[in-house]
Amino acid sequence: MLKNIISLFLAVVIVALAVAGALWLTGRFSFGNALIIGISGALAGLAAPYVVKWVKSIIVHKS
Repeated sequence: MLKNIISLFLAVVIVALAVAGALWLTGRFSFGNALIIGISGALAGLAAPYVVKWVKSIIVHKS
């Protein structure tokens, strides 16, 4: 269980840093702003499958 949590955390950190680096290198964002956007994107990507599952269960229960 601990191994899964650590690997999930590392995946989120790697994705956040990759997105932040890409945005920062474009020159449109400062490093701080790019890091905030990267972390937000990584967390949204982490939560997306659970949100989709939740919405599907709501749709099934209503129909």
